Amino acid sequence: MEFININDLKDGDIAIYEIRPKFKFSSILALCVSIFTLSKIVHVGIVREINGELYLLEAQYPSVRNIPISQNPPTHAIKVRYSPDEYINGILDESIGKPYSIYQAICSVFGYYIDDDKWYCTEIAYEYIDAMGIKIDKDLRPGKFINNLSNKLNKKILKVEKD
Repeated sequence: MEFININDLKDGDIAIYEIRPKFKFSSILALCVSIFTLSKIVHVGIVREINGELYLLEAQYPSVRNIPISQNPPTHAIKVRYSPDEYINGILDESIGKPYSIYQAICSVFGYYIDDDKWYCTEIAYEYIDAMGIKIDKDLRPGKFINNLSNKLNKKILKVEKD
């Protein structure tokens, strides 16, 4: 397994979260995702650099938001590395504040997709990848999405080291 330091993540990288043992509601949801998708990967987000600081753009209850990456450090990442342009940043910025849909997230675990104005984690990551012109199967189960992206880009999934 190759490693990347959390401070070496860059704008546009994909943050990956494996199930972690915590006792709160989000852990119960993560456990369900892990069981039904047969994957340790339960959540994804997009690394963004804002005013020199690293943030995570994620769709998680109650809405899509940017949070400092230090508040929710990823377990793994894929170096996507794009040159930010107005079009892609506009897509990401427009998603902030849109509602999260636990119903859609659960449906996606079973391969059903609903197209509306609510978001879940892999859906927003897929839209970002698609806007960059990277075409992968629209399998939005977290583990499948990450494997499809890794294979398409021929990039390894890196374990994130924290300081």
